[in-house]
Amino acid sequence: MSLINDYLRESLRLVAQTIIEWEVSAAIAASHYERNADRRTQRNGYRQRVWQTSLGEIMLHIPKLRKGAYYPAFLESLRHAEPALIAFVQDAYQRGLTLRDIQSALNHLGLTEMHPSHLADMQDQLHDLIDRYKSRRNNPQAAVSAISTKIIRLESPSAKLPQASLGGTVQPFVLALLETWLELRPSVGQGDESLQLLQRIHQALTDSTSAVTLAA
Repeated sequence: MSLINDYLRESLRLVAQTIIEWEVSAAIAASHYERNADRRTQRNGYRQRVWQTSLGEIMLHIPKLRKGAYYPAFLESLRHAEPALIAFVQDAYQRGLTLRDIQSALNHLGLTEMHPSHLADMQDQLHDLIDRYKSRRNNPQAAVSAISTKIIRLESPSAKLPQASLGGTVQPFVLALLETWLELRPSVGQGDESLQLLQRIHQALTDSTSAVTLAA
C-alpha cells in the first residue's frame, strides 16, 4: 500500500473518530477526564466498528457508556459521503485547509454549523497528520532504515530470507513496506546498494519465490 493511501486511510479515520469523540462528549456533557456537576454519565471502554471503504477497512472505536448508550448516527452517511471526504483530505494534503473547508466536508455527513472550536481542533489534528506524512515522503533514509530493521540486515548481503517470511500474513506486510520505500527511488541514486537490494527482494516476493538468495 502506498504512502498516500496510508495517509488517506488515516485521515478518514481521524475525521470520523474525532466526530465520535465530539458527540460522546456532548452526550455526557463532559470531555475526557473532565469533572463537572453537569456530567450525565461516564465512558466505559470502547467497542470496535469496521468502516468498509474503497481504500480498505478502517477500524473505528465507539465509546461505551456506564448509563445509556451512544451510537454515531453519522456513520450511516459515511458510505455516500466517502468520495467527498476523500477529495477533502486529498485537497488538504496538497493545498492546506481552512475552517470553511472542514465545515463543507462535515456537511456531507449531515453535521451543519459545527462549533468553531471543533473545526479548529480538527484542523490542528489534520495539519499534524499531514506534516508527519510529508516528513516521511521527504525522508527516504528513514523509510529504508525502518524496512531494513524489520526485514533484512543490509550488512549481510549474502543472507537468505527465511522460508516463513514468504507466506502467510508476513509477505503482504513486507511487500507494503517495500513498495512504500521504492516509491521514493527518485530521491536516491539508482546505483544505491540498498535500493538495488530492496528491488530484488521485492521482485522475489512478488513472484512468490519459495526462498531468496540475496548474493549477487
